[in-house]
Amino acid sequence: SYRNECLERISRHLGERLIKDGKVSYSTPSGSSQIICLISKTYENKSKAKKLYWYSFPRSHKEILMDHSHGYAAFGCGSAEKITLLPIEFLEPLLHNMNKTEQGSDFYWHVKIHEENDRFTVEQPFGSGPTDITKYVIK
Repeated sequence: SYRNECLERISRHLGERLIKDGKVSYSTPSGSSQIICLISKTYENKSKAKKLYWYSFPRSHKEILMDHSHGYAAFGCGSAEKITLLPIEFLEPLLHNMNKTEQGSDFYWHVKIHEENDRFTVEQPFGSGPTDITKYVIK
């Protein structure tokens, strides 16, 4: 898994150390920032020009991030070289336009990120088309 490499890059990007406080949950020492770090393998289509990354994002992840002044969902896209770091204020309204799967009394959203020609978008099947998230890619 390349999650640890992602966390190192996120830590450098934020300029703060990250402390593990859950399976995929990390916080800064001050506790002001919370990060959920998810990773996906690369799914390529036949042309290989367009890549897909798929994540399961449970309601509990959203709730954890919403409880902090700076909550981020980090999505590793195939490797630690490609990470999108989405502020929860940006991601939360997009979740309502994503597919979800019920799991007993709980559910999770299907976050699908597409990469094509160095442009990253998140699927919005119940919205007005894909949303560009390229500006949230960690350089």
